[in-house]
Amino acid sequence: MSDRDLRLNSVSRYSKESSRLVLEEHSHCEVPAGCGGVVLRWFNPLRALPLEFRMYVKGDVKFALDGNAIKSARPLVDYGEHVVSFVVNRFKITEGFFMFAAVVESKAKAAPALKDQSVSHNEFVSDADGSWKYTLNAPRDDAWMTTGFDDRDWQTLVLRTVTKPSAKGTGAYQLEKMLELGAKGLGLEDIGWTTKLFGKTRSSDPIWIRKVFNLTPRPER
Repeated sequence: MSDRDLRLNSVSRYSKESSRLVLEEHSHCEVPAGCGGVVLRWFNPLRALPLEFRMYVKGDVKFALDGNAIKSARPLVDYGEHVVSFVVNRFKITEGFFMFAAVVESKAKAAPALKDQSVSHNEFVSDADGSWKYTLNAPRDDAWMTTGFDDRDWQTLVLRTVTKPSAKGTGAYQLEKMLELGAKGLGLEDIGWTTKLFGKTRSSDPIWIRKVFNLTPRPER
């Protein structure tokens, strides 16, 4: 009989050990763990990564990953092609209203078992690179939130200045964080909205936005 079998009342008897998994620690601020609680999560860095999604949207937004509403600020995302999709209401069409960043942490909060397999800091952010597509016409179904959707007829968001909220506003910190991450403000191309909408220049409801991205493991150093 092994020493481990003899330690019947030892807490460590039930500890999980792995040479391939990384242990994350989340506070109650990051996940619903109750006040002062903590949640531990194992993940395999060779199969998936925890992405931290951050955004600053001047309007009401619904956000989804591969067509599914996000329930965690840092979900585990498998390697491969994915789509982030947004439905935004009450946004100003005459200025920038959208900023986004997906950040991969450089290491888990708990030390990884295999340090040589930790992933370097990586991110993709909102930018006028032609990959942030939108339409003002309601899609027929939810296919627009999937990778196989043909969005060649959709238009692309362009660089537009996102106005800074008042010092008392709650969005000032979020906007500053987005700028630190390198996210660019996006909006609709200025094509004379005053003429197009007969003076209705303040808002448009809604807009559908999608971006396809490919999550890949970083090469070993």
